[in-house]
Amino acid sequence: MDKATLVSLGIVLILLLFSPANSGTVNLLPTTRCAKECEETVQCILNARKNETCSTIPVSPDAFDVEVERGGFQLQLLRKGVWYYYDGAYSTLMLKVYRRLALIDFPAATFPNDTRLIDAIKEVLNGTIPYRIDMVYSHAHLDHIGFSRQVFDFLRENYPKARILVWGTLEAYDIVQRSVTNRSVLPNIIVRKRGRTIRVSRYLKIRMDIVGGHTSSDLRIYIPPFRGEPGIVMYVDVVFPGYAAPFDFALSEDLGRYIQAQKDLLNLDFDILVPGHIALGDKKDVRKNIEYTEDVISAAQTGIASVTPQQFQDAGIGRVSDPNSPEFRNAVFPLLGVVRPLQTEACFRIVVEKWGCRLGAVDLVARGHCLAAITYVNIEL
Repeated sequence: MDKATLVSLGIVLILLLFSPANSGTVNLLPTTRCAKECEETVQCILNARKNETCSTIPVSPDAFDVEVERGGFQLQLLRKGVWYYYDGAYSTLMLKVYRRLALIDFPAATFPNDTRLIDAIKEVLNGTIPYRIDMVYSHAHLDHIGFSRQVFDFLRENYPKARILVWGTLEAYDIVQRSVTNRSVLPNIIVRKRGRTIRVSRYLKIRMDIVGGHTSSDLRIYIPPFRGEPGIVMYVDVVFPGYAAPFDFALSEDLGRYIQAQKDLLNLDFDILVPGHIALGDKKDVRKNIEYTEDVISAAQTGIASVTPQQFQDAGIGRVSDPNSPEFRNAVFPLLGVVRPLQTEACFRIVVEKWGCRLGAVDLVARGHCLAAITYVNIEL
């Protein structure tokens, strides 16, 4: 599947989870499972015979720590003038000092007539009439900025005298310009390689730098600490606290850049990570994601080296030269039908054994991670 399909799939899953057709409260706390159950499931996966199935590895109870009422949202004050918004699927930041308002990301609505983001903005403003509003796009994926048109229209209608600045990279500008849905507003200020800074007040500033990792021009958004107030980083779709990243390292276009961008994060002075999904994180979540990714690359190297010619033969690689076989002269079959699956499975077993009970969903995503890492090892290392 291409990137657009994967992003769409993610949105569909969110729609299913948060559909208003399901009444009641959304409890995001997974069912408590003991470590013994997790280890038993990992061993089942490692020792399963052909056609034997194992249950999904249970997720640690601390992988989620937030409850969001159906159709509601969480609005948490992180430090003076900075609020964290979370709707059960996406997270953003809102900043307000005196009559200055700054909004970072505008997640697409997850159900019809979803006005939660606008409701949260009203709550943050609390009657204040802003004279300047900054809207910032973290990266060029419409699921994170696809509600900006509705927010912009709301702000323009209610605060007609306010100056509204929309910040984004050239990549974000391009994807909004090419979009046929008109869900997002074109950036009117382009953030380039040298980065930009928005000074909301003398004690609150937003530093934006292009670092990549997820897309080619992701913005690392940094609010430095000030007089005891914590530093905050918003870096979207790379670290998923408590979980292994979905979609083959979150659709990363460059696995080396994906790792380095996270290592560079650790050089900043911050206590709070806003990752765009799941829950708030911190430096330990970044370190764990780096460790996991590097372990997958190491497992990929082992997987490549450990698969033997006899295993290739046993898996039927010779069918490509058998005139009676459907795979006869299929030039792609040896690599994609035999070699890569065997290497991927060898890598997967290593990763699941070490990480299956340390991060959520490893059993669901590690094969994709291994295939991405094997490709990276073969092409770039």
